Amino acid sequence: MSYLCNTILIGRLLFYEKHIVNLKLIFGMKNLFVIFWLVSLPIVGFSQDLLSSDGNLKMKFALSKEVQRTISVIPVPMEYELQKGYFSIDSLTLFSDVSSPKVKYLIDKKLTQLGGEGYILEVTSRGVSLKASSEAGLFYGKMTLHQLYADNKVPCVRIKDKPRFSHRGIMVDVSRHFFSKEEIKEMINWMSVYKLNRFHWHLTDDGGWRFEVEDYPELTKKTAFRSHHLWREWWKNGGKFVSVDEQGAAGGYYTKEDIKEIVEYAADRHITIIPEIEFPGHSREVFVAYPELCCAEKPYSGGTFCVGNDKTYAFMKSVLNTVMDLFPSEMVHIGGDETNTAVWKNCPKCWGLMTKENMKDIHELHNYIIGEAEKILKSRGRRMIGWDEIANEKRDKSSVIMSWRGEQAGIDAAKKGYDVILTPLHYLYLDYFQASPDKEPLAHDGYTPIEKVYTYKPIPDTLNDEAHAHILGIQGNIWTEWIPNMKHLEYMAFPRTLAVAEVAWSPEEKRSWKSFRNRLGSHIVKLQDAGVNTYKLSSDIESVVNVDTVRKKLEVSLKCEREDVEIRYTDNGLYLTRKSALYSWPLVVKDSLCVKAAAFKKGNIQGDIFTQHFYYHKGIGKKVQFSTRNKCGKILADGYIGGKTYLDGSWVNLHGDQEFIMDLGEEQEVRTVSTRWMQLRAGARRHLPQQVEILFSNDGENYFSGGIVRKKSLKDIPALQYQEYIFNGHWNARYIKMKVKAGDGGMSVDEIIVM
Repeated sequence: MSYLCNTILIGRLLFYEKHIVNLKLIFGMKNLFVIFWLVSLPIVGFSQDLLSSDGNLKMKFALSKEVQRTISVIPVPMEYELQKGYFSIDSLTLFSDVSSPKVKYLIDKKLTQLGGEGYILEVTSRGVSLKASSEAGLFYGKMTLHQLYADNKVPCVRIKDKPRFSHRGIMVDVSRHFFSKEEIKEMINWMSVYKLNRFHWHLTDDGGWRFEVEDYPELTKKTAFRSHHLWREWWKNGGKFVSVDEQGAAGGYYTKEDIKEIVEYAADRHITIIPEIEFPGHSREVFVAYPELCCAEKPYSGGTFCVGNDKTYAFMKSVLNTVMDLFPSEMVHIGGDETNTAVWKNCPKCWGLMTKENMKDIHELHNYIIGEAEKILKSRGRRMIGWDEIANEKRDKSSVIMSWRGEQAGIDAAKKGYDVILTPLHYLYLDYFQASPDKEPLAHDGYTPIEKVYTYKPIPDTLNDEAHAHILGIQGNIWTEWIPNMKHLEYMAFPRTLAVAEVAWSPEEKRSWKSFRNRLGSHIVKLQDAGVNTYKLSSDIESVVNVDTVRKKLEVSLKCEREDVEIRYTDNGLYLTRKSALYSWPLVVKDSLCVKAAAFKKGNIQGDIFTQHFYYHKGIGKKVQFSTRNKCGKILADGYIGGKTYLDGSWVNLHGDQEFIMDLGEEQEVRTVSTRWMQLRAGARRHLPQQVEILFSNDGENYFSGGIVRKKSLKDIPALQYQEYIFNGHWNARYIKMKVKAGDGGMSVDEIIVM
């Protein structure tokens, strides 16, 4: 029967032969069969009618049958009321651009209270009414209808909706790895489904130049292709660029026609493309084509423009004017981050400019070149965006600060009256690992699971209303050093992009991780059925610890990304089974506890068994002093065990040999001392110490050794592993010193546990 239905429905689609080009445009030829197959699967959320009367592909999302009082829409609307009943209608009528007696699409210029992107949707058993003050509002209302529509009907509902932020963005880096025109369109298409409206296109960087500039043709001739496809292999082997006709050449660029086509495609979906061209750093590829633009005047000699060279500004003007001719967006991004200013110290041209402009500090050169970009853009009525390194009191108020190293630079800029876009790396970098690195494909070294993305609060409580108004919105960033193809890009982007969308669109008081997680599962299925290679929510258990120093205890909470499982655990060393205790509230640790836990579904273990020792130990709250200037001693004695990223605030990050001393306050009996160190084989790698020696003292001056523990030989794979350096014995001491002999690079340690 299933085969017969598929055959009939495929035949039905083939009847609309003129529409096939639209299917190929959005999903690509390789996914056409998937599209045909989806038509037979209304039960998972897509309707049987995929095409509107004007030939546009329409995605239909189902209302989950078990959901009665909520709607399975992402992002969740500002206000909604789900009512009894359904309105039955075919999709060609429902999604036609022309109103019908039962389907009313109306632009009402007086509907100003919802802004230009808001809408009011009412569905009764008799028909549909969708109102907005603009085409954009109607478009977003239709996207909501697409998500509600299934089995030729829409649930009766009243929705009043508008976005929280005007900037709801995703950035994709196409320099480190090139993505085709069709792949960029696919990303834009899915962004539009979830009401994202800004596509930040990172077009140039050390990895390659990706668009044509008539005045500088060597940019695409010499630096759009390279010797290795994989960025890490290319970088490891010298990072050489090659011509397109060389064997093994990898990369590409977009013609002006390509860009115009993509810009129009995005505009049709109410998405503005913001291009990014890097100045003055991250420009190594430019100097391969035009070495006279860097201080050394030699290719492969660095990545920073010569600020004292007039040719630099001729290049900047030509490139930015080309960009403004191609992209109608009000804003143009000029980078401005991570500039190696050291090269300017030995450059006569740069020193000459400093003398001419009465500059006292080399860093003023950075402000100068950013200011020149600002003038070029402003002269044509555009606004400059730069990463938060450009923020200072000399910036024109028209320029926008994109805060990435955290939030503080953006908050400070907003208080001074600058518009700000927030994209802090700890929450919104979607190239970071999203689950345990030992199971995931190679990624950058951070750890940003979807719950962390979703629970991001863009507006701190301390921000006043005036500064609040300068927060334009948020953006998720996808850097591609570790993302070599579209399938990997999809895996990193989805479903975390959906979390970005809801944080950016929905009022904070309407957002709930539990609600989002319940809605998310069906959307993941629908994305996968449409051919998107999404991440699947993890079955693994994670812990969250709360330290109560007053009552001298830990509270350990267990959680799982999946909502369709139950957590069972043991805390007595017994083997975990389906009859083990059901987790329902935090576990209390007053001394030590070994917890085993796992997610269960229908009596079967899902994912790995979680095993972790928790200690309320003698070192909690004690003073830890480093021999270096490191001020993170409190982190080593706060009771919190480090997570899966060394950036989470529970790890202390170190370089070189170290000594640190814990003061227990008085002489105590000590039987065990341990520290845990991270080994990470990705991004900014973390290495184990060669050895750790422990020493004890009662007076803080005379120490005796308690032994040495050396590094184990851990395997290179998986990416993330740990080693505990454990010392067992029987000592009486007040002071505990650890001497650390460094490993091959950066090191990370979480807690000094004293028992």
